Amino acid sequence: TLCILANIADGTTAKDLIMTNDDILQKIKYYMGHSNVKLQLAATLCISNLIWSEEEGTLSDSPDHSPGLSSEWLSIQTRKVPGLNTGSHERQDKLREMGIADILHKLVQSTDPNLCDKAKTALQQFLS
Repeated sequence: TLCILANIADGTTAKDLIMTNDDILQKIKYYMGHSNVKLQLAATLCISNLIWSEEEGTLSDSPDHSPGLSSEWLSIQTRKVPGLNTGSHERQDKLREMGIADILHKLVQSTDPNLCDKAKTALQQFLS
């Protein structure tokens, strides 16, 4: 279910729907702290997609579009599109208030290299 949610969280309308549903957000937060690494990975991917600095009709048409792109590349690309970060900043602020950035800081310390990497990527998106 979390993997499905992570994929759904990649669309702008779905992001808005998820961000207005506190029950879903609390479940994602819960699974970020779960003892099962696969659940933590799926929840972290949800967060990464929710905080992604892209809005509908901008960078998604690029063949190089990937949440793993460097933050330097992202900052260059997002400066080209006026108003691009508006929705992502609001989502990031709400998730930060929920303590998601703090959880990501903890997940960066994970012994699982994949989880550590995904948490670092998400955290970089928060900081960009």
